[in-house]
Amino acid sequence: MTCAQVVSRVSTTHCLGYLVSTFGGTSVPVECCNGIKAINSIAVTTTDRRYACECLKDLAKSVSGINAALAASLPGKCGVNITYSISTSNNCAQVK
Repeated sequence: MTCAQVVSRVSTTHCLGYLVSTFGGTSVPVECCNGIKAINSIAVTTTDRRYACECLKDLAKSVSGINAALAASLPGKCGVNITYSISTSNNCAQVK
């Protein structure tokens, strides 16, 4: 797994547009949820999950205007149970 694989799943117009409220933040676009689900399916080990966490954290830091609450709630809204939230302040070393 690479950061490019992780980032490409969520750096679509659908996810980023939703996270900066371009789409109004009402419901998560299906394409965005598909990306979150894909990340979850490739991050199978603790090392993978920590790496994915770091990649998502770096992506969140690099895009201005991301709504932190929407980003943190994204996995739950997509029906994905991950052990961390999408946040610029995650301590990814603690991800299990």
